[in-house]
Amino acid sequence: MFSISENALTQIKKQIAETKAENMALRFSAFFTKERTIQYNMGFDNNKEDDIQLNLGGIPILLDQPSSDIMEEAKLDYVKLESGDFQFIFINPLDPSQVAPKPD
Repeated sequence: MFSISENALTQIKKQIAETKAENMALRFSAFFTKERTIQYNMGFDNNKEDDIQLNLGGIPILLDQPSSDIMEEAKLDYVKLESGDFQFIFINPLDPSQVAPKPD
């Protein structure tokens, strides 16, 4: 099942407070590009029609069925990159171009 790391949950909760999105769900979508890599999108949304609804760490999550299939084993993390910037990353065994981040 799709999961979210503690670091990512903490950052998402900060963004919810900063953007006043307390009454919105966090929507994820994913699709395969023509190069067969996976493109991810995420943002706050209210439309729940025909979506799979999850609650992860107290955050309501929305996924459409095709994205749910792609993200079944994926994990969202929030990590420090080589440049010193922090970013959300998706770790997904279905993505052939996946490169796991190096631990600090």
